[in-house]
Amino acid sequence: MLPAVLCYILTYVNGSILTKHSDMPDALRILFAEDEATFRLSVKKALSDYGYIVEAVESGEDAVAALNHQEFDVIILDYTMSGISGLNVLHHMHEQKDDTPVIVLTGTGSESIAVEVLKLGAYDYIRKEHLELRHLPIIVNGVHERYLFRLEKEQRMQAVRERELVASLLDSFHDATSSLARLVNNSLAVLSLNIQEYAQTLLPHVEESAKDQFRLAFQELDREYNLIASTVKTMLNLSTALQNRLSGTQAMSSKFDITLPDQIGSPTQQGPAEKLQP
Repeated sequence: MLPAVLCYILTYVNGSILTKHSDMPDALRILFAEDEATFRLSVKKALSDYGYIVEAVESGEDAVAALNHQEFDVIILDYTMSGISGLNVLHHMHEQKDDTPVIVLTGTGSESIAVEVLKLGAYDYIRKEHLELRHLPIIVNGVHERYLFRLEKEQRMQAVRERELVASLLDSFHDATSSLARLVNNSLAVLSLNIQEYAQTLLPHVEESAKDQFRLAFQELDREYNLIASTVKTMLNLSTALQNRLSGTQAMSSKFDITLPDQIGSPTQQGPAEKLQP
């Protein structure tokens, strides 16, 4: 478990979990679905004159097909179209988890219709009789800015959740490492004493011709002993460094301060086997 947790933490600390959206292009791409030809052309021209890139389609079927092959910044739907209506398109987007901001237009609106489309995620609802084409760009820009604001807010919240998760994982990793270190410390302290005792006890009973081999054997044990001690220290130093980087501080809470006993030295420290006397 510890290696998997550590890999996740390192990935987060190195900045590969959090993603950033690229800058939006200057010209917004708009999908406009309207089955009345004259009104469709008028709206397309008005939006195009303001610099938008507009794809105008005459049915809900064409709108769904366009959504399946392209991405748009804002979608404008006529509520009542023959075949697949604007409401059906909105249902389709909801099922596909497509959160592109939508403006719904209708010729015969009612409060119930407005509530329905807003529940499905539409950002605005406008009756055609109240629509002034010269004000449409203001509505489009406002809807798109609200969408970007909501997206940014969600990203900030996600970043906070990720940071809290990583902090929790890092605390768990450090606690587990600390517990393991204490266990290893105790075992190594006992092992150190046993190695010295066994070496001093057995050495007088070893034939002279085999004493060099005997010393080499205990020196090998001593090297393994120091390697384990060094590994434990490295794990503790790594987890502390990760905590420092995540929190942006150099000093950590005293609950993480663990000092290895003198019995556990660095790989270059003289070990018990090297103290054997001929």
